[in-house]
Amino acid sequence: MASLGLHHETATNDEIAAYCSNPNHIPLGGAPYGNNVIKLSDKAVVKFGIGVTEEEAKNQKRAYELIDHDVVRVPFVYRFFTKEQLGYIIMEYMEGRVLEPVEDPSQISKITDILAHLAKIRSSTPGALSGGVSCGILWSESEPPFFHTIEDMEFWFNRRLSKHDPKLVFGGYELGLCHLDIAPRNFLLLQDGFLCLLDWASAGFYPRLFEVCVLRITYGMKGSFVSDVLQLRDLTDKEEVHIKSMLQAYNNSARYYL
Repeated sequence: MASLGLHHETATNDEIAAYCSNPNHIPLGGAPYGNNVIKLSDKAVVKFGIGVTEEEAKNQKRAYELIDHDVVRVPFVYRFFTKEQLGYIIMEYMEGRVLEPVEDPSQISKITDILAHLAKIRSSTPGALSGGVSCGILWSESEPPFFHTIEDMEFWFNRRLSKHDPKLVFGGYELGLCHLDIAPRNFLLLQDGFLCLLDWASAGFYPRLFEVCVLRITYGMKGSFVSDVLQLRDLTDKEEVHIKSMLQAYNNSARYYL
């Protein structure tokens, strides 16, 4: 007999963990040995894995509170728990399909609008959306940084640059909400035509050039997704210079780590 699923409000953490461990429950998304997403019911899914953290859950909760849901949808987070080194985020189920590949130009336009909307959500303090450590591809996994000031963030990058590299000064930039993992796999095209943005683990308040820098790291300078999404960004010469220095700091960090 097929499983009828679980009600997220009444199921215990142990019951949800056991449900996720059942090999008969096919994941909605995720890598075979990474984080997975399993549908619990018509109202909830659970994202779980060793890389799923409370910080990600807090980031997504905060994003849900801040964004305009007429521009982009974000699943509501019901709760988070850990069990045997795995993290579990129980969140709202959003009916849709992953936007990969992105073939419709109108969807690219929607993504650029979403990035513009996020950039208008401001903070005076840099760092993770939930106020914790900064996570994601830009930062060291072994020692993720916690930024109190813009100067802290400048120091983190500049100490990874050689004396010949142009130093980074972020003081002239607004700190807008950056997702920092913009990729087709993190968008769902919902039945009502809206886009839903997933995976807020790396999100935080940074200059908008951070979003561009991460896209270039992920897809390269000539990736079609990057060029399409960023076509309306109108980066200044100063931003391009700073992105180049950030990429150099990233590459230096990768070489040092290896």
